[in-house]
Amino acid sequence: MLIQMTIYHFDEEAFGGTILNSQNLGSPRDLREQQRLRRKHRNRVLVVLFFLILGVVVFLESPLTRVREITVSGNTSIASSKLLKAAVVKKGMSLWQVNPKAIAASIKKNEPLVKKVAVTTKFLQGTVHLQISQKQLVAILQEKGTFYNLLADGTVYSIHKNGEGFSRPVVIPSNMKTKVKLGQPVANPNVTKLCRVLSTLQGAQIQHISQIKVDSLGTVSLYMDNGYEVNLTVQNLKQQLPNVQTAVHYFLSKHYPPGLVDMTGQPPYSYTPFAKGRKGHG
Repeated sequence: MLIQMTIYHFDEEAFGGTILNSQNLGSPRDLREQQRLRRKHRNRVLVVLFFLILGVVVFLESPLTRVREITVSGNTSIASSKLLKAAVVKKGMSLWQVNPKAIAASIKKNEPLVKKVAVTTKFLQGTVHLQISQKQLVAILQEKGTFYNLLADGTVYSIHKNGEGFSRPVVIPSNMKTKVKLGQPVANPNVTKLCRVLSTLQGAQIQHISQIKVDSLGTVSLYMDNGYEVNLTVQNLKQQLPNVQTAVHYFLSKHYPPGLVDMTGQPPYSYTPFAKGRKGHG
């Protein structure tokens, strides 16, 4: 009897004090009741999950998650309607389907003048905002009787149509062949450098420049709308071009008639009146 009790005590410790017998397992009725309760609990969980998923679907498809307004800003010379037409976003589409990368890529593909597109989505307001950064038109190239719009990097953006006016300086390369192809930089390093410098200037610094001639020797001749002519060098364009208006204004303030202002060297700049009968090109 003592031996049997010792073995029983060892088995109890090995199984954590749990003895499996017919009384622990319960009757068949108890087992069925436990199974019924488990099924009931599982069904409740499934019902709750179903209504949760249904609620999420209803919310995602509700007007609250639809694009209700699309706004555009930053565009200066491109109509907002053209940008909206190029964007892969429409009113009524799901806000979750708005893809900023796809929108930016589509707009830049259809509008080469666009440099960057930032897309902001506001879910509570249901709005999508397109912040546009445009490339800068800095000059108009005249080549073989045709005029072209030039960007800041010297790229030929488009043909300048008749009737658009000349709100930017007209660049005329002389004594040097210039290959022109839409969408590509001008094959003339002097013109390209000139465009880069022009892009850094304020409007007031170039507003009186009507024509710019660039020759193969690196001399740049500016023809002002007040009749003056100014000579610069391609090498020193960055330093000289911003001071052109100041230099011309100085001679104007002294009541000098239109003439040639030589800025190819260091100041003070020299002034030479035009020969009798000659007028400026501006």
